[in-house]
Amino acid sequence: MIKTDDKMSLHFGVNFVLAPLRELGDKSHLEFQKNLIKEGLFFNALKKESNPTKWIFNRESDPGSLQVTVGEVGPQVGQILIVASRPNRTLEVFIKEAKAACNSFTKTWPGKYQIVHRDVAIRHLYPTEGEHAFKYLWEGMLGQTEKKLSVLNRKVLGGGLRVVMPPKKPEDKKPEDAFVELKIESYFEDAGKVFIETQFRWENPLEPNDNIDPEGILREVEEYGMKEALEFLGQHE
Repeated sequence: MIKTDDKMSLHFGVNFVLAPLRELGDKSHLEFQKNLIKEGLFFNALKKESNPTKWIFNRESDPGSLQVTVGEVGPQVGQILIVASRPNRTLEVFIKEAKAACNSFTKTWPGKYQIVHRDVAIRHLYPTEGEHAFKYLWEGMLGQTEKKLSVLNRKVLGGGLRVVMPPKKPEDKKPEDAFVELKIESYFEDAGKVFIETQFRWENPLEPNDNIDPEGILREVEEYGMKEALEFLGQHE
């Protein structure tokens, strides 16, 4: 069984691709940095990339890692990407940070945007009651035997499942239904733990708006990972 009470968060990420692309020169990036500070976000490193142009703001100090990227992804198409790897904090805190970054973006580059793509990735790690998580997945969940692995003629360090689900059919789906990908694997750095990654991406453009809201989609992905994904594994939150 998975010890759901001992969950460790490994990654929070939310990404928006939008049009039109606003000016990304030195003056605007300084204004963006000022707005981030006003929103309570402080960064200790800044990097610029060219071709395409991107500004990458990094924080490694307390309250945990955070990276905000603004830049160009295509002709007249821009991006704001917010990522926390090994976040060492709750999703609630990350949501506040992501909202602050998006608010800073729209203050720096005001106007209506059409969001043409959105995606979210959340990764959690769970201990299991056994010594090896792959044994739990292979035998307990999939009903397979250790003997069946012997035909591979190799020692198996681990493995898992990747489940890909398209948006629901038109008659069933809500507006902007997501393409979903679920990965469930034994964790190679610690064999007794299960790694679960939940990814959603929305390909349908939204109506133009002057607001970029990460909260709803972050909560939707987390809810799926904590409900449907765990029920798929025979767990209950």
